[in-house]
Amino acid sequence: MTKKIEFWFDFGSPASYLAWVQLPKIAAARGATIDWRPMLLGGVFQAASNRSPVEIPAKGKWMLEDLPRWAQRYGAPYRRNPHFPINTLSLMRGAVGMQMKGESEFLRYVDAIYPAMWEKERNMGDPAVVAAVLVEAGFDPAAFQAMVADPAVKDKLKAVTQEAVERGVFGAPTLFVDGQMHFGQDRLDFVADLLVDKPDETAAACMATLDRFMAGLNAYDADAMDAQMHFPHIRFASGRIAVYEKPGSNPLDLFDKLKKEDNWSRSAWNERRIVQRSDTKAHVALTYTRYRADGSTLGVYESLYILTLKEGRWGIQVRSSFGP
Repeated sequence: MTKKIEFWFDFGSPASYLAWVQLPKIAAARGATIDWRPMLLGGVFQAASNRSPVEIPAKGKWMLEDLPRWAQRYGAPYRRNPHFPINTLSLMRGAVGMQMKGESEFLRYVDAIYPAMWEKERNMGDPAVVAAVLVEAGFDPAAFQAMVADPAVKDKLKAVTQEAVERGVFGAPTLFVDGQMHFGQDRLDFVADLLVDKPDETAAACMATLDRFMAGLNAYDADAMDAQMHFPHIRFASGRIAVYEKPGSNPLDLFDKLKKEDNWSRSAWNERRIVQRSDTKAHVALTYTRYRADGSTLGVYESLYILTLKEGRWGIQVRSSFGP
């Protein structure tokens, strides 16, 4: 399933700029999508009783020294904007307004605003400078001014910012993957890790148990089969239910008969699929084939196995088969 990164940002945040530089690469490398969430950082700060790092002298000094280090690591053409900080209300209304028009217009707008702010040192708090940047990117400044004055756009930015606050956002950039929140462009490694599907340990353990069980069967080794079962063990086949109370009570008489009458030699799984599961139990729908010594097929059978986790080990608890 395609993973999604929620990216909550404000153009006035240099850390958000650095995240913007990296996120498309991270998403593309992992087949993920980006859900762009422009918000008004000033509104978030007010609601969360937070404030810009530059308003705290020691923290602001450190941040302004740290940003170029991250930019160098990312290969980003970041330059400190001498006009920072600025009021981004109009720019962020522009972002949600462009987003309301469609993704292509929105992305084109973002691709114009971020570099102007954090690469070209433009004063994006000056309406005349903003108008020039928009013209350079192929936008109509008059249409832009009408859009950011639209009550629907204003209300949209307010609503999105309020949603950010309700989600626990307190600064920018903030990123969510699968509901897990990360704050700051220095958390992108954590975000990238969340985009990779982790190995399904339960499925792997169940399949390994079935493989060892089949290997024991083909070796005609009852003890090896018992080692992959839990007891009491139930087998339901040919209209009969057999209950094996303990290890050593699982006879191989069926396979003695198959060997003698049908020249059975081995069996093999064809398909195995977990159809229901919990942390301690898995229902596995499967098919298997029985083969003669000459390689010809004796039969293909559907079954349902129930595996359980007991004392840290997965084992087969129930076998229900349409085979004899």
